[in-house]
This record gives sequence, structure tokens and C-alpha cells, in this order.
Amino acid sequence: MQPMPPPPGTPPPSGTPPPGTPPPPYGYGYGAPFPPPRKSQTWLWILLGVGGGVVVVGILAAVAIPSFLGYMKKAKRMEGERDLRALELGARQYFAERDSFPTGAVPLTPTQPCCAFSGRKCPVDGALWGDPVWSDLGFAVSRPTDFQYSYLGSSDGKSFTVVARADLDCDTIAIEYTLTGTIVDGSPTFTVVPPAGGD
Repeated sequence: MQPMPPPPGTPPPSGTPPPGTPPPPYGYGYGAPFPPPRKSQTWLWILLGVGGGVVVVGILAAVAIPSFLGYMKKAKRMEGERDLRALELGARQYFAERDSFPTGAVPLTPTQPCCAFSGRKCPVDGALWGDPVWSDLGFAVSRPTDFQYSYLGSSDGKSFTVVARADLDCDTIAIEYTLTGTIVDGSPTFTVVPPAGGD
């Protein structure tokens, strides 16, 4: 059975606070609903969160930056391949008209490495491509480029070699693409050899 309430007018037990008095603070017989937060724990969680974010960003950067640099280098290499294909087309047209390839030799154009110029690219300069061989092939660089180009044709007009040279990282380690043209059974044959390694 539940105890009966005291009759009206009965004084409260000894030690009972008067009506309307707020409860005593924690530690005076009342338990706290939850432990008070500690500032040291709060800062610990903040530091762990910031540190974890830095680690994640570092991992992403370690993966993304090399991939981006590799993509940029691949794009630069494709520039050399594209120009060699343009030279191949010019050589085909020249052969169709004259039944031979241009003779003579043209040194690397420009003569200086592209890294020596402003912006580390060879500038657009129409005067550089005024050699008759380049004119015969209909070739001239119309944009800043990473590549230098040279031409060496046989004296009988039956073969030639074009070299596309570039130091893509400007670290003195260059790569070279080679385009060769020969006449086989009266028809022109072309081969592009990519760089073996290097830059």
C-alpha cells in the first residue's frame, strides 16, 4: 500500500526547503542529468576533425596533382604528333605533284630551345618558317609551341626525316618524335616513331 499523505496543516519534515525555493546545485543531493562538457574534450574533437580534413586533402592532392601533370604532358606530346601528321600531309601532296620529296636540309627551327623564350614556348614568327622546304611542305607554326622541327631530305628526293624535339619540363631532358618518308614501289610510305622515353 502507498503511504497516506499527511493530514492538512502538518508541518513538513525537517530539512525540507520552503515552497518556491529552487533546487540546490549539483552535488547537494541531486544528480546531474548529464556530466557537464569539458572544454578539453571539445578542443580535442575540433583538432581531430581539422587534422582528419587535412589528411584527406593531402591524400587527394597526392593522387590528383600527378594525374593532372601527366595529362598536361600528354597534351603537349600530342602537339608534336599533330604537327608531324600535318608535315606528312604536306609531303604527300608534294609527292603527288612532283613524284619525289623535297630535298635539302633545314636545322632545328627555331634554333634555340623553346624553354629559352618567354613563357617557355617557341613564339609565333613567320620569318622562322621562310625556308623553301617548309614552304614546299606548306608547314608553319601558327601558335606558341613546345617543339622545334628539323628536316633532312635525301639528294634524290626518295626519302626524308623530320624530327620534332621538345623539352617539355625545361629540365634539359628532351624527347624526339621522328617522321620518316620513303618511296616503296612508287608509292610514298610514312612512319612516325614516338619518343623512347625521357621527358
